[in-house]
Amino acid sequence: MGDFFRVKGWSRTCDSVGECGGWGPALLGCVAFFLALEFLIFIDHYYFLHKLDVGKRLMKHAFHHVYKCAS
Repeated sequence: MGDFFRVKGWSRTCDSVGECGGWGPALLGCVAFFLALEFLIFIDHYYFLHKLDVGKRLMKHAFHHVYKCAS
């Protein structure tokens, strides 16, 4: 899939870290991707499964919280 995107010019991938601008931009891009992904997972979990009634009823989300330890 990566080769197809690269041939079409849709990809921002590089063959080496040097081609992408060095270690700084490469690590910054990885951190930005990780934070964006975690934010989307949070939005999905919190709003879709906790706030909306659809997630509570249809997806039986309460079962996910059964294993929390009692303090």
